[in-house]
Amino acid sequence: SRLQGLSAENKTRFHLPDGPRQRARDAQMAAGSTDFSFDAVAWIYRHDAAVVDPAGTPG
Repeated sequence: SRLQGLSAENKTRFHLPDGPRQRARDAQMAAGSTDFSFDAVAWIYRHDAAVVDPAGTPG
C-alpha cells in the first residue's frame, strides 16, 4: 500500500508541464530533500523478491 500511495502521487508529480512548479520540483529533487529522492525510496530498489523473509519484515 505504501508503494501504491507513492505511485498515485507520482502520476502528477513526475508529469508536470514545464513551468514554475516543474522547476521547483526539479530543484527539490536535485537537493535530495524530498520524500521521493533516491535515498527516500531506496527501500523499493533494495527489495529482492527472490528472498523470502519468514518474519515478513519489509525491505
